[in-house]
Amino acid sequence: AGAILEEACRLRERYDSQLYLMSVVRPLSGFAAFMGETTANGAYQGFMSVADRQYREKLKELARKYAITRVLLPHGHLATEIHRAAEENDMDLVVMGTHGTHGPALLLGSTPNAVLHGMTCDTLAVRVGL
Repeated sequence: AGAILEEACRLRERYDSQLYLMSVVRPLSGFAAFMGETTANGAYQGFMSVADRQYREKLKELARKYAITRVLLPHGHLATEIHRAAEENDMDLVVMGTHGTHGPALLLGSTPNAVLHGMTCDTLAVRVGL
């Protein structure tokens, strides 16, 4: 997250703009199959409540470190939630990280690729993990 946030902060300063910190919590697939149908709902809700609280605290720490006042933590499909946030908040640019796509992921697609399709604003992919 550091390289992505540093680039976003650089752009914020250069263009005197608002900056949102956003991370999307994806639902755990297969949770019911793993836990069993009868206990899955309660256990899932309990787990997500704790995970959500910890996630929010981590995002708040990052927001303080980079002087970001707006934090978004939606739950759902990554590309869908990023599209929704960009539209609802009238964003001009979305800055996100990419590890690069190679191997089987070239055939299946990548997160930045999924986000690009359907975006109503510009998107900047910051290369991380080199």
